[in-house]
Amino acid sequence: KLSDVDSRITAQGVATYRLKILLPHISRTMAIKFLNITPNADVFVDGVRVAEIGDVNSDPKASKPGNMIQVLPIKVSGTSVDLVVSISNYHNVNGGLNRPIYFGFYDDIRETRERVLSLESLFLGGLMLMGLYQIALFLLDRKRKAPLYMALLCFLSFFFAGFKHEMVLLSLMPIWDGEIRTKFIFSALALAPMGFTYYAYNIYPAHFIQWVNRTILAIASVFTIIILSTPKAFLRVF
Repeated sequence: KLSDVDSRITAQGVATYRLKILLPHISRTMAIKFLNITPNADVFVDGVRVAEIGDVNSDPKASKPGNMIQVLPIKVSGTSVDLVVSISNYHNVNGGLNRPIYFGFYDDIRETRERVLSLESLFLGGLMLMGLYQIALFLLDRKRKAPLYMALLCFLSFFFAGFKHEMVLLSLMPIWDGEIRTKFIFSALALAPMGFTYYAYNIYPAHFIQWVNRTILAIASVFTIIILSTPKAFLRVF
């Protein structure tokens, strides 16, 4: 953490990062991949702005988040690349370049990202279809509650997976900031045990004790309410 190096460096404020990348003499298109710049950035390569993510501004009211993964093509014609990233953070508990930066051939990075996105989209689409299918089963026979809880598990898995790895959902909704992503992830983790318990109970009621289910439901509800009601100001400090 930079705060360990200098106590004046905090998660809130503005920052500029500079990296000089030394290369063999080549003349082809390279790429820089940012996993997630929190929460926004202006990216410059050799003095030219190549990306504007969100709105970087020293004024907290004018600074806007734009969390999303970026793959930036760069035409290299020399032996070095000068990378500069400007960031303003008044939104998240940990702002800045807090994840690895990938640098390589553009075709290789793009092909890898497209392959991962295709697999994640297939997985997320399957979760959504399964959830809708389970909802349909419940509507056809409302006495059977197991499909309802399986649908809940599918939707929780959809949001959890959509905010991880390549963060497909943040790419679709770049105006969502880090706190929204955090609340979705932890709410899914809090509600999942309750969904599993009630799903299993409705299939094999003789093997489960009702008061245990209610206890898990109460705990999950309390944690979910705490997660959703926690103000952003608290998340920025802790």
